[in-house]
Formats: sequence, C-alpha cells, structure tokens
Amino acid sequence: MPDHLHTVLIQTTEEGTPSRMMEHFKRFTSRRLLHLHCPQAEGWRDLFDDVPVPGPNAIWTKLNYLHWNPCHKGLCTSPEQYQWSSARWYWLQKPGIIQLSDPPFPLFGRAG
Repeated sequence: MPDHLHTVLIQTTEEGTPSRMMEHFKRFTSRRLLHLHCPQAEGWRDLFDDVPVPGPNAIWTKLNYLHWNPCHKGLCTSPEQYQWSSARWYWLQKPGIIQLSDPPFPLFGRAG
C-alpha cells in the first residue's frame, strides 16, 4: 500500500515480542530501503497494530485480506498484479519483488 504496510510475522521462538520484531524490521528497512531507494520517504510511524493469529487457517484468512487489499483500494484488479504483494509467490509460485524462501505453513490453492 502506498501509505502503510500489511505483514504477517511468524514468531518461531519464545524470545522477543512483536514490538521488538517491529523495531528491528523498521530499523532494517529504514537503513537499507528507505534511504537507498526512497530518500523522500517520511519513514515509519511510532505505532503499529498487532493482532494475534491463532493457527494456519486464520493466517490464510489474514493473508487473503492482505493480498486483496490493494484491489479494494483500486491499485490493481488482481492481487498478483500489485508489485509489493507476496500474492504472486503464494498463488503462482513465481518470483516477484516479495520473495519467500520457504512457506511457514503449507501452501493451499488460490483463495479469495
């Protein structure tokens, strides 16, 4: 999305918290991406919303929301068309800007 980010973070250890994960994510992206590729960007807000997702079925519900959000905002007509979406990788198993090395849970067919 042009003015915000949707993501699903998977905590794989008991260490850390969502706040700490976001702190590291924002620091990394600010240093590596914003300053190198988008110097005009204003950076990150201090706050973020975290919503616990209980299990793979709920994760797919959230991922489908994330993937369809650009379509609902009129940025594309199909989720895999939005360049900053992981839908292309999840749905078509084709590379895009967002690439994942291994899915954290089994891939299901295209849902939406």
